[in-house]
Amino acid sequence: RVTEEEWKQIRETTMYKTMPMLQVKCIKTQEIKRELTQSMAIARLFAHKFNLYSTNQWEVYLIERAVEQIRDLMKIFLRIKKDGMRPQAEDVFRKMDGERVLKTLLTFFKEQGKGVTFTGVK
Repeated sequence: RVTEEEWKQIRETTMYKTMPMLQVKCIKTQEIKRELTQSMAIARLFAHKFNLYSTNQWEVYLIERAVEQIRDLMKIFLRIKKDGMRPQAEDVFRKMDGERVLKTLLTFFKEQGKGVTFTGVK
């Protein structure tokens, strides 16, 4: 983890100048070999690496659908946060179609059933 102050100091030394970022280092030399960015791309990389991602096309669709729905919701929450959690946050939520996005996501999870992953696998 990097604090905001630390980030200000190291930002210009990074390849993409963005967070989140994962630096992959050589075990022997500790030299940085790669800088990975984009949190969902990093998450997918590790999901594949540790066999946590499906090889079934339908399940991949369900996973990606949920990820995109969550991303839509995050955009709304980030906009509200950017605006300083002002009293009009509810208006921003409504204007950005937040209620529909949230209902769609909740319906998606309910459709998958209880006691299973959100792709429906027990």
